[in-house]
Amino acid sequence: MNITLIIRIICYAIGILIVVSFPQRIKQLKKSTGLCLLPLKRTQSKLFIIAIVLCFAVIAILRFRSFQLYITVIIDIACVLGINLSVRESVNRRASGVYERALITDGELFYRENIIAIPELNYDKDEETSEYAYKNTLKIVTTKGGETWIAFADAEEKEAVLNIVKSWFK
Repeated sequence: MNITLIIRIICYAIGILIVVSFPQRIKQLKKSTGLCLLPLKRTQSKLFIIAIVLCFAVIAILRFRSFQLYITVIIDIACVLGINLSVRESVNRRASGVYERALITDGELFYRENIIAIPELNYDKDEETSEYAYKNTLKIVTTKGGETWIAFADAEEKEAVLNIVKSWFK
């Protein structure tokens, strides 16, 4: 047994563990975010499944190519990270909503304590020329990500989220 085969087996094992951990990740996410106050439109995409399959396929295809050890390790680790990102994104999309301690939408997780400001809360609704006048999007400022725009299914969903999030800043 050579070292590249061992690395490949380890990457397959880690990838399978990540995929199998999907239900546990959902439980852990719901536990850390609290009760769902408002479920949002939940979109599912087949691209995440395709990405996971392709990552496993790349690891398998590397078996037929001869690269230097460090290149093989880098490609295998990138595939494992791709599997992890796909599973995390899928978990977040499945749990989209406003929770007691977090806002999850479009696969992104924003914990309540990391949100610094939502400029639209200070915005006067009569001004149509403001940058915050978009009907389906909301700008938030976080400690880690800076300014982020979040898209919602429609204006009513955005307003419902704003009504809940207002209570976070009181």
